Amino acid sequence: MIPTIFRTGLICFALASMTSKALSQVVQLPSIRQFSYSGGVLVPDQGSTYLGGNRTSATGSRSRGIPGFGPMPQSQFGGIETSSGVSVSATIIDHQEIDRQLLGEDPRRIAWHARHRHAASPDEQIEEIKSLVRNARSLHLAGRGSASRATYDLAIDRMVRLRQHPSAPEELVAKMLAYAEVEYSKLYGPLPAGTFAANSFSPNASRMRP
Repeated sequence: MIPTIFRTGLICFALASMTSKALSQVVQLPSIRQFSYSGGVLVPDQGSTYLGGNRTSATGSRSRGIPGFGPMPQSQFGGIETSSGVSVSATIIDHQEIDRQLLGEDPRRIAWHARHRHAASPDEQIEEIKSLVRNARSLHLAGRGSASRATYDLAIDRMVRLRQHPSAPEELVAKMLAYAEVEYSKLYGPLPAGTFAANSFSPNASRMRP
């Protein structure tokens, strides 16, 4: 009986030597974590919104056995799962509205002051009108007639509105209006009725060219 046991031991030892698997193995898989967000969210006067998140999971197993004979039935499995997210909260405080509520001011009066406080001066408006006229000419030379005509219309409308400004230089604005009418008429014909009231002043075109 002893030789039989000895032969069995030799066979097991030989099988263990031939197999490439060790009695214990641990495999560590690479773990990479990365989270980023790029974007924008429009939040009203107050509120919260969810931007985005990340979710990760991992699983693992452990088993025991004899090489060449397979694993034993007491194998163990496990897993883990994590998640993360980013949210934003915002509250906008309107100090003008607070003052209006405390002082009982008329909201129409506050709105009027807000509009006129940021209004451009007559000189700034004149420069903007000249820029519009130059842009209209460039569009005409580029063959974009409809865009050029619309830009001329906008410039002329701005001139008419500027004449109503109490601090606007009346003579300069009148010359600009008269020249704009002549230039528009040469390119696109007479202005539509009611668009522009022609001034009797005839400017020197080369001298008053914006």
